[in-house]
Amino acid sequence: MYIAAVCIFLIPTLFVVLAWKRWSKIHPNLLVPKWRFHCLTACLIVASVAIPTGLSESFAWLHAGGNPHGMGTPGWNLGAVAHSFPLCRAHQRGARLIS
Repeated sequence: MYIAAVCIFLIPTLFVVLAWKRWSKIHPNLLVPKWRFHCLTACLIVASVAIPTGLSESFAWLHAGGNPHGMGTPGWNLGAVAHSFPLCRAHQRGARLIS
């Protein structure tokens, strides 16, 4: 399943690599407004960080026993973490947080 996860993440990686190549050809002083150039740069940085983060999350999920066929969630899911916060527990018991 690790190979399948890598293959799935190759598609967005290819898109980001192509976008970085196109970004390197754009000069901020030419036809593109400066704010647009900065927004494009920020988007590419966020995408470049998001892809390896998503891939590592997929690896962690698969390593912890996640099953893509039944979508079984390992024990460390966010629901288990949410039980430790008092507001979440009060909300689950039916308590009104705002009167």
